[in-house]
Amino acid sequence: KSLNVKHDDSERITEPFLEHDLNVFKDNYQSFIDSATKEKSKHYRAAFQYYFSFLLSTGVRPGEEPLNIKYGDIEKRKDKKTGQIFYVIKITSGKTQSKNKVRLIAVDKTAIKAIEAVSRILINDEIRNIDELIKQFSDRYIFKSYVYDAFPTYVDIFRKEQLLGFVSDKLKYKDYVLYSCRTTYINNKIADGIPLNDIADHCGNSVQTIEKYYKKATLMNSMPQHIKADIVDYDFEKDAKKSAQQAADYFKNGPNLNISGTYVK
Repeated sequence: KSLNVKHDDSERITEPFLEHDLNVFKDNYQSFIDSATKEKSKHYRAAFQYYFSFLLSTGVRPGEEPLNIKYGDIEKRKDKKTGQIFYVIKITSGKTQSKNKVRLIAVDKTAIKAIEAVSRILINDEIRNIDELIKQFSDRYIFKSYVYDAFPTYVDIFRKEQLLGFVSDKLKYKDYVLYSCRTTYINNKIADGIPLNDIADHCGNSVQTIEKYYKKATLMNSMPQHIKADIVDYDFEKDAKKSAQQAADYFKNGPNLNISGTYVK
């Protein structure tokens, strides 16, 4: 008999986005929207850019986790020490969630701005801030289109047949998947020195899983211990000035070239 095996997405090994390639997406995205031949496709593509930004800034798993977030799942909180306002989102669906368990994640300004921006497209309403959205649309899904009463197929929009193919000639790496947003988030947080326990709690997996990303992140963002004593310290500015002065002195009175015995072809 055949067995149904669920793939463990938390174990996926994907490449994080290169900064160059993220800029390629940004610089070419409006052209990608405009290239759609149907208004529905343009509508979905316009929403995708904010879905993508939300994934990058939160590290949530693409698919069930973000698609099941409602505006009512966002809670406004105040830091007791600093008095600063921040927002927490309840993740109610996905790989690590159950009916009796939710995951709370604190989100940054980029994530909140992405939610506000996507609401103007998918709800097709006046410009609203996050507090108004929570109050007036608590039962609505953030990433569902209420213009077409459907969820955009965000995974398909990103694939090689669409966005990746549209910019493939400009990318340094061409085999990204949406899960690369999560890999990028984890790598960035490790590089920022965030404790692995905190990253694991936020992302909804184990420290052991996070450690699979650790070596790549530190190698990309800091110098390994075993080479620190042997690093070559070039003073580029000093060397460049010295070379320029030598060239100036050499050509000051015209080069004195001795070509006797030189073979010229």
